[in-house]
Formats: sequence, structure tokens, C-alpha cells
Amino acid sequence: MKTIILAAGQSKRMKPIEDKNFLKFLGKPLIQHQIESLAAAGFDDFIIVCGKHNKPHFNKLKRELKLPINIIEQKNLSLGMVGAVIDASKFFGDEPVLIVSGNDIVDENAFELLKNAYKDKNATGFMIAKRVREYFPGGYLKINKYSYIKEIIEKPEPGKEPSKLINLVLHLYRNPKILVKHLANATSSRDDLYETAVNNMISDGYKIKSVEYGGFWQAVKYPWHILDLWKHFF
Repeated sequence: MKTIILAAGQSKRMKPIEDKNFLKFLGKPLIQHQIESLAAAGFDDFIIVCGKHNKPHFNKLKRELKLPINIIEQKNLSLGMVGAVIDASKFFGDEPVLIVSGNDIVDENAFELLKNAYKDKNATGFMIAKRVREYFPGGYLKINKYSYIKEIIEKPEPGKEPSKLINLVLHLYRNPKILVKHLANATSSRDDLYETAVNNMISDGYKIKSVEYGGFWQAVKYPWHILDLWKHFF
């Protein structure tokens, strides 16, 4: 199984911090904590998608960790997650692929939940879902009674969310080539190209299952999120 770690972001909202992936906690870069958590859960064949701006740092980290890691540079950063997965696709075939954000931090239990959910042979993909108490500007899940996703609605207006479940960037695909095909064909005028591709997969009859997770989660988007991570690591 391959694991794609998305790490090409330019951390523009974190200024003056240059790259949030390399913020240090307990003497280790944040991205190293993420890699080690994944490896402990059995996900240890990595494809790290970075940008030209941080590729030298990742090459150095690869030498230090001595793990099976492929470092690739995303060609077009404006394509976001879609561009990252398409660029990474040359490193995987039909084997399962896990897609993870480099700086959305969860407990290792989230990875175990995905591995257990994978036993459902009816589903092509699995997404970790987190129940939120207040509005979060992310992708909300509309699901059926069997926890299969009917639709992902990206950043709905507050009060118009289809549920309290948001999709975390922790996705497992049984056959990722199906996803890549839909990513390549998706079009959208909004900032939801990846979600549009997944919705198109669902419309084409592929089942994507929501896997609810109740543990710790912290997305690192703004400088003040660092304080919440300090509490978590300590």
C-alpha cells in the first residue's frame, strides 16, 4: 500500500513561518511526527508531494529517516490536491493508496479505523469524518444510513450544512486509478475540484464510505493553531 503525503502548500497564512511542515515539536519537524505515526500504523511506503520551495528540506529529511520515500515536486501548485494526486500517480499502480495531509494531525487510532473499514469489500474508497460542534469551512458529508457518502458539499453557507460531519484529508482508495481518472476529467469554477471528482465517482456508482472518528484532530492553517498542537504533543 502506498501513502501519499500532501506537503506542497506554501504556508501563506502562517507568515512569518516559512513552512509549517518543518515546525518543530519535541525536537522533530511536524512532518516527521506525521510520517512516524503512519509508519507505526503500518503505512510505510511513502510518496511525498512537495513544491519547488520546500523540496530541498524533504530530500534532507528522506536521508535522515531512511524510510522508503519517493519525493516528487508538484508541477502546478494551483491545482492543489488534484494536481498532487495526479503527479503522484506515476508511482502507484492498482494497489491501495492512502492520501494524507502533511499537517492535519490525528491520533493513530484514525489510521486503525481506516484499516478496519477497508474490510468492507463493497466500498471503493473510505474517508475519515469528524463531527464538529460549530461551523468549519471544509467539506461536509451527506451520508445514507449505511455511512456511504451521497455527496461532499465544500464550504456550504453556515446553517446550510447537510450534517455535522466534515471530511478530513485522510482518504483510502482500493483502486486509486479510478480516482485519478475522475480527477483528470473533473471541472469546477469553485475551489472544490477534488470534491467534484469524488462526487462524480459516486454518481458513476462507486461507493465511498464515511468512517467517523472521535479522537484528536488539528488542522494547522493559522499561527494560533500551533498552541493547540503544543498541548497535544505535551
